Amino acid sequence: MFLLAAFLKIFGIIIAKEWVRKVGLVFFMFLYALIASGYILSGEAMNTATGVYLALAVLALYGIHEVKAHAN
Repeated sequence: MFLLAAFLKIFGIIIAKEWVRKVGLVFFMFLYALIASGYILSGEAMNTATGVYLALAVLALYGIHEVKAHAN
């Protein structure tokens, strides 16, 4: 899944299509949020990795906003 998301982001840059890059960033956001929620549900919510993956999910979400801002 990570490879698919990375491929979509790179492919979107190559063909200059913003929607393809957004789809790749959405995949990354869901993957990072899924990993973070797995840490929370495992019973060790106060783990460094939980915060790191939540931060990565937020940064991927912010990246979607930045793609939209640069498209205009």
